[in-house]
Amino acid sequence: MRSYNRVILIGKIAEDPDTRFTPSGAQVTKLSLQINSDERSSEGRHPQTIEVIAFEKDRPPRRPSLSKGCNVLVEGKIQSRSWETLEGQKRRKLEIIAERVYPLTDEERLKS
Repeated sequence: MRSYNRVILIGKIAEDPDTRFTPSGAQVTKLSLQINSDERSSEGRHPQTIEVIAFEKDRPPRRPSLSKGCNVLVEGKIQSRSWETLEGQKRRKLEIIAERVYPLTDEERLKS
């Protein structure tokens, strides 16, 4: 059976994106996407925060136009990373590798 790895998420950027450049000049932007859960408890809804990584290797670097609080739609795929800490503990992390990040308000679209 074939598998299909595709994710579409809509949420709010939880903190200002962190943009860096690789030694070859490719732009890499990490952002935390906050998504409200449908599950409710006595304290209300519990938002999920998901790390999103966007690589811009084929385009010239540009100034990030998205910031904390912006509503965005993210298209991409899920990636799992595993590593071992210096103390020998095994860690695993799921993250989204973004292919596209779309601003969802007119003001944000005009900036990009």
